Amino acid sequence: MQTKTKSQKAILLAVVATILVIATLLMFTACKDPANEPDNGSGNAEYYAKSYDARLNGVVSNMGVDFTEDLFEGAYVKEKDGKYEITLIFGVGEINMGGTGYSVKLTSFVNSAPSVDYRGETVTPVFGYYNDKTLVTDGIVLTYSSGNNYVTNKNGSFYYVQSMTFTVDTLQEEYILFLFVMAGNETMASSMQFPYALNGGGVANAVLQLDLTSEGEEKNIGNLLGIDTLNEVQA
Repeated sequence: MQTKTKSQKAILLAVVATILVIATLLMFTACKDPANEPDNGSGNAEYYAKSYDARLNGVVSNMGVDFTEDLFEGAYVKEKDGKYEITLIFGVGEINMGGTGYSVKLTSFVNSAPSVDYRGETVTPVFGYYNDKTLVTDGIVLTYSSGNNYVTNKNGSFYYVQSMTFTVDTLQEEYILFLFVMAGNETMASSMQFPYALNGGGVANAVLQLDLTSEGEEKNIGNLLGIDTLNEVQA
């Protein structure tokens, strides 16, 4: 029997160590594959739903402003147990307010923290939808932005609502939603609860319009969802 020299043993150990390092790196890379991991670390790696062409209108007529159109990023539907889960994706929008000779640019987002509204009153947000003129708030699921995905205005820094999911028995072309939207910049900020009672009468609604003929292919939208808990921004 041949006896390995010290140099041969050293070479063998080095080869084994190299193989172990390569294997570890391959495993780490597979775990961190962006295709398998949500952008915001939410853990919602798999949530399959079908996309639909949709619009979200939140026009306040006496201001001449649509508070929701620019922050709305899409609608997805998942059929489950004979019902439909509608998931709306939100981001950060921009609106312009003003009058003759001036214009103010504001950043808008869906907010779920109690805030001061345009009348100077502190409002606790309500999220839901109307079903046959009945307000439904049970079963509403919100997710939130995290990390560096926050908005800063005069009132502070805020994580925003990144998605809202609600369940319906049948799909309709239109839903009136209860949403809470904040708009602001470095010098001003306030919030608006939809539906919003207009001065002088009337109501401004946040209206979701679904094109039911536009059903897309089912795909994983887990990376579009946020985290389950609203945190305070540690800026």
